[in-house]
Amino acid sequence: MSNSKLKMFTKLYLKDLHEVTAEIMIVVIGVALVTAGFLLSSDQKAPLLIFPLILLLGLAGLLPLISSFKLLSREWSQNTVYLVMSLPVSGAMILGAKMAVLLTQYIGGTLLIALSSYLLYVTKLSQYLTTQQQSLMMLYNNPQLFQSLLAFYVSGLVFLTFLCCTSFFSQIAGKLSAKFSGLVTAVTFIITLILSGKILDALGTGSDELYHMMIQISGDAANYISNMNMSSLSYLVLAIILFILAAVIYDRKLEL
Repeated sequence: MSNSKLKMFTKLYLKDLHEVTAEIMIVVIGVALVTAGFLLSSDQKAPLLIFPLILLLGLAGLLPLISSFKLLSREWSQNTVYLVMSLPVSGAMILGAKMAVLLTQYIGGTLLIALSSYLLYVTKLSQYLTTQQQSLMMLYNNPQLFQSLLAFYVSGLVFLTFLCCTSFFSQIAGKLSAKFSGLVTAVTFIITLILSGKILDALGTGSDELYHMMIQISGDAANYISNMNMSSLSYLVLAIILFILAAVIYDRKLEL
């Protein structure tokens, strides 16, 4: 039974992965162009290498959120929702496959950007940093730098998961209204973000706390990592709650 469920999940995953091929290729082509452009250019100043990569990193984080709306909305616009909901699978499996695709899209894109960054560092930035920016080299040699960057990366991954779960919940709630689906989706998305922010602020792990943590990164690294992990845990709990609510509505309340 578990083997058949795994096969069904894999099929759903591959189907949804095919739907976001265009978004994946945008990041892949962007990274390839930026990397090749700077490797083939000898007159570019080294600091200029950083800005296109930062833009690509932001794009790699934004596209999965856009894809979260695309994956669900296309099922209704292309009428594939009738086929999917007729399969012997739960809403949790259907949404879980989509979430797995979105996380694959984000992780794959960011790792590709990290690989490009390392390649450009080895070929371009290392000599610049060594000769002109000793303070940056000291930061690079900081043993806690990797832990801080890892905590920051995991936090971004968890926050994206939270946003995508909010997207799923909002869209499925919107489908409960036949005439005002788009409006209900938008209002639900905004209200959910506001309420979630207030809850996290009350717990001391909201946006205000995140701002203070970003300031702390240059100070007590251990405290920064601990606070970032607590914030990630809070967002993860909210994401799980929203995912469960979306799956329950998908299974019990949606009407074809």
